[in-house]
Amino acid sequence: MSITDLEQRDQALDPGRSFAVSAPAGSGKTELLTRRVLKLLAYVDNPEEILCITFTRKAANEMRSRIVAALDRAGDDEPPTSAHERTTWQLARDAMERDRDCQWQLLANPNRLGIQTIDGFCMQLARSLPITAGIGSEPKIAEQPILLYQQAVRTLFSNMARSEANRAHLETLIPHFDGNTERIEELLCSILATRDQWLRLVVGNSKDMDAFKAYLEAVLAQLTRDTLATAAELLYPFEQELVALTSAAALSLREQGSDAELTLCDTLERFPDTEPDNLVKWRAMTGWLLTKQDKWRKSLTKNEGFASAAREPEKSECKRAKAAAMALIGELIQQPRILEALQDLRALPPVQFNATQWLLLEALSKLLPSLAAQLLLAFREQGEVDYVQVTTAALDALGHEELPSDQALLLDHRLNHILVDEFQDTSTAQFQLLGRLTENWGIDDGRTLFIVGDGMQSCYGFRDANVGLFLVARQFGIGGAQLENLDLVSNFRSTSGVVDWVNRVFADAFPAYDDISHGAVAYRPSAATGSEAAPGTRAIDVFACIEDDERQAESAQVTRLVQETLAQSPTDSVAILVRNRQHLQRIIPALQAAKIPWQAVDIDSLAQRPIISDLLALTKALLNPADDIAWLALLRSPVCGLTLHDLHSLMTLPGAPGMAAGTIWDRINDTLRCEQLCADGQRRLARILQTLQPAIAQRGRLPLRIWLEHTWLSLGGPNQAYAMSDLDQPPRYWDLLEANDRGGDLSDMVDFERRVARLYAKPEESADARVHIMTMHKAKGLEFDHVILPGLDRVGRSPGNDIMIWYERVSDAGATDLLLSPISERGEDKDPIYEFVKREQAIKDRLEQTRLLYVACTRAIKRLSLVGCAQCEPGTQDLKAPATSALLSRIWDSIAAEAQVIQPSSPGPLYTPAAAPLRRLCLAEEHREDGKDGIPPLTSGAGR
Repeated sequence: MSITDLEQRDQALDPGRSFAVSAPAGSGKTELLTRRVLKLLAYVDNPEEILCITFTRKAANEMRSRIVAALDRAGDDEPPTSAHERTTWQLARDAMERDRDCQWQLLANPNRLGIQTIDGFCMQLARSLPITAGIGSEPKIAEQPILLYQQAVRTLFSNMARSEANRAHLETLIPHFDGNTERIEELLCSILATRDQWLRLVVGNSKDMDAFKAYLEAVLAQLTRDTLATAAELLYPFEQELVALTSAAALSLREQGSDAELTLCDTLERFPDTEPDNLVKWRAMTGWLLTKQDKWRKSLTKNEGFASAAREPEKSECKRAKAAAMALIGELIQQPRILEALQDLRALPPVQFNATQWLLLEALSKLLPSLAAQLLLAFREQGEVDYVQVTTAALDALGHEELPSDQALLLDHRLNHILVDEFQDTSTAQFQLLGRLTENWGIDDGRTLFIVGDGMQSCYGFRDANVGLFLVARQFGIGGAQLENLDLVSNFRSTSGVVDWVNRVFADAFPAYDDISHGAVAYRPSAATGSEAAPGTRAIDVFACIEDDERQAESAQVTRLVQETLAQSPTDSVAILVRNRQHLQRIIPALQAAKIPWQAVDIDSLAQRPIISDLLALTKALLNPADDIAWLALLRSPVCGLTLHDLHSLMTLPGAPGMAAGTIWDRINDTLRCEQLCADGQRRLARILQTLQPAIAQRGRLPLRIWLEHTWLSLGGPNQAYAMSDLDQPPRYWDLLEANDRGGDLSDMVDFERRVARLYAKPEESADARVHIMTMHKAKGLEFDHVILPGLDRVGRSPGNDIMIWYERVSDAGATDLLLSPISERGEDKDPIYEFVKREQAIKDRLEQTRLLYVACTRAIKRLSLVGCAQCEPGTQDLKAPATSALLSRIWDSIAAEAQVIQPSSPGPLYTPAAAPLRRLCLAEEHREDGKDGIPPLTSGAGR
């Protein structure tokens, strides 16, 4: 097939122009970036003039590998036969000619290619000026920053007595949560994770709260003006009729003696202006068009000012007025943007804070800078930082426009070409960083900015990605760089069957137009240029599994799809992509029962591995001899292997007369009690006590890792592994233990358990490389021959109430403002400003969920299978629509007719877990096969 956007791709290689490229899924943006870098290398004086920024290490490594490979192939005198490859070959030859002229020796020194992740670049900037940046010279990125947030919050709480001001602010805050300090800690930790969005604003204004209040209320006022202006523009063609009907309805209500808001419009002659003072009139004027549920009215009554008269001519006049009003509503219905504009208008909050809310917001504004300062202290104490701090430090290292730092001046002199991949995932802080780097660039000064992104694939809002910034960049540029827009449409990845289906379905699922303020991106169709599917093969399947409690029909259907694919296409790859890990609870056991090997990315929790849970039990038992639960788990584990009968005996049988019951540790050291166990149990206890008694005596004399690891090895711990791959997991546990060692102890066992729970097991090397399991977010940027999307009917998690809620509002003019509101006091009425911001976040989340589903669907090369559970309408075979928060609801209207119903009784390899046998190490006298004692081997199936 021909490449329909070849002209745009050629333009993108112009080394003297700056571009903002929209590159949909499968459009070959990595190849485009590679070619752009090769083209620039033929023009620059030094390769360090070029900076190519990606968002992941994998993408950076792939980019560097492609460029180096292209430069290496440029040494071939014979050009490639493919026109596509020949273009890259020629660009590489030009770059190598420049390399020889300037003696760069790029093939010998590929690190001269400036290809970095955005976080790596920020870290480089921060380290260049460690004092200015405030993070030191060699900080590490914390794997689990939540623990540092918790440390900061708890330190703030513990220091309440030292600071009367902070104590007063906390005393204002605590009643809002009925004294639930654990909930307050959780909310303060979550707010620290996003401090880059609010910290500069809060810190900069906390000393002058009157000015801060004026700013926030000015943002609310401007929001009202913009929303009313949008409504006025859309309603302008209907102004005369709408005003006439509104004033007549208002007059009718006034004559009835009503005090409804609509009566304010009885003398209305034209639209009110868009100042906030007129919001009540706008609401009254448009309120009769919609129901309380924000839907178009299907009928009008006297309550809306359209009363019926009993006699002529009033009766005829009332009928004409109603008919005219319903006709107007019918015309407005044909304009989809108007409904959304009226809904936005009705949701507008007051432009002023009430006294109670401002008191809480003032307390938070005073408290949060202290909390952020405690976090900096925690960073320095632990020698770790989070990514937010790295980005903030990079901005600090550059100084500001009026007073740039030396580093900023150096970069301004050295950097002439910046390329940014995946720009739709940019956060506000990263956008500001790019603006700072390019703020002194001028038109035609030889410096270029090249950004590539796809608004339709923006799905990282939880990482502060703001797709509205991509739209702003395309419309207004960045810093001093003005960008020309280029739109790619060719899809080189998927077959025409997949591309055509995606175009048809998602054209209706996406918004009809771009909206910067809401982060709404309209759908842009792709054109298939890849290979065609084999004749007779289906590109798309939609399966509706009739719901059952265990979702067995769904797991069986997914298993069948995998089995069929592996049998029919032995060399093809298969991916099972889910919205979140919990959606695999039934699917993974079904795959295991069918003996289908698979690879998983961040799916298999390390804490769920038996060998790790046993290590955790050993750690807890040795650090706390009074932890009976940990001791019971250790005694039941393979290193000891006591039967349930023996464990019960330890817990219930009395000792000598007058002896206290004691802990489990006391009981297993009690000879009398041990004699009451069976002979096998006594031998097993005796064996582990030979190790545990001296280990307990050594506590505190050795580093925690060495102490526990030596004990585990002495107990024969490695021999309890189910498979060789299990032995790859303990080192990660020991590393985590070492990182949390506080003088031979763990300061907080609950925190340590949380850290363990956040670790994921490494994929097994022996797993079949054809079957992959991961979340949809992890799959972004990847491609697979066959993609299966189960659990599409599952609803998302309901967002909780944050202690403070905010909304980054990017206006149509490209300006970014922050709306802030604290949570309402428990038991009080909901605050309208808080509820408005929450509504805006919900709108952005719904838009992002549509984009996430688009990302998942576009990973497929040959075949896409959508699977979900469903219910039938009562008394019919018609399928019920999924819940509105389910991914499937985004496209249900377009695909419902395609759904193949799968009944619960469908045959399949359903998995029912059996009771696991007791696994335990053999005693030494049971295995002297070679005449030598050694670490006892593992047996299973012994006593229960």
